Amino acid sequence: MLDSFNLNLKDKWLDYYQVNRSWIKVLLEENNDFSSTTSDDAIRPRAWFILGVISGLEPNLKGLLPTLCKLNDDEDDLIEALGLDFDPEKELDKRSKTQSNSSNDPDAEYLNKIRQEHNS
Repeated sequence: MLDSFNLNLKDKWLDYYQVNRSWIKVLLEENNDFSSTTSDDAIRPRAWFILGVISGLEPNLKGLLPTLCKLNDDEDDLIEALGLDFDPEKELDKRSKTQSNSSNDPDAEYLNKIRQEHNS
């Protein structure tokens, strides 16, 4: 169950990042205080930013975050536990390749349509 929750968070975070990437990338490239290194030495926004975004995108997480923060106050550990310790640019590239490989799949077309409507 946690895996599907993490997958949902990942998709929501990537959708948000994709819509807002123009200004997020500027901050990542020009402001060292905004970027953090992932466990595989890639770059992602700092944990506090990701936690703020996903708490707004996922209402169920709002109730869990206070408890999670009491259990472990290291925000980078929280990001890793939530499955969000990755470079969003690399993940968007992977998603794009996966979508193009499954472009004939009706389920993929339906999911892409939902994402496009959500991002509009």
